[in-house]
Amino acid sequence: AYTKIDEVPFDFERRRLSVVTHTAGEAHHLFVTKGAPESVLPLADRIEIGGVITALDDATRAQVMATHDAMCAEGLRVLAVAWRRIDVRPAYGKADETALVFAGFIGFADPVLPEVADVLRDLKADGVTVKILTGDNDVVARHVCAAIGLDTSLVVTGDDLARLDDGALGHVAEQAMVFSR
Repeated sequence: AYTKIDEVPFDFERRRLSVVTHTAGEAHHLFVTKGAPESVLPLADRIEIGGVITALDDATRAQVMATHDAMCAEGLRVLAVAWRRIDVRPAYGKADETALVFAGFIGFADPVLPEVADVLRDLKADGVTVKILTGDNDVVARHVCAAIGLDTSLVVTGDDLARLDDGALGHVAEQAMVFSR
């Protein structure tokens, strides 16, 4: 029922992608954004629950984030989805990613293979140090790494790295086993 009209491609700065669709007989296009929750949620000012759209106030935003955090704690990779109706025009861009209606989260399970923990133990016994660099957030990274027996006492995020000078970066790179988004 939907025809894709345009796309605002994913990039690693925005960490989201948007598509514009049209449905026959509709006067407006539908602008749908999906991506990292921390990049999509700030763009939403409303929420749709059970077909009813209401303001996304601070209390509701806190509930949404609690749901997100619970999904991440289970090791799910989480995307946020939001949308809005938009006037028909020839092209769309990043500036249109505003005043969205938060629709929900999509959680992806990526189960750890059962033999991974044994392989990591064998590597350690052979003197090989394994470090994890992931685009997942620190909560998901911690969950997955704990499941395979890696030390999660120090999980370093991209934000943590941005605050380090070269000397500190070298020290952290030696000490940490897990580096996340």
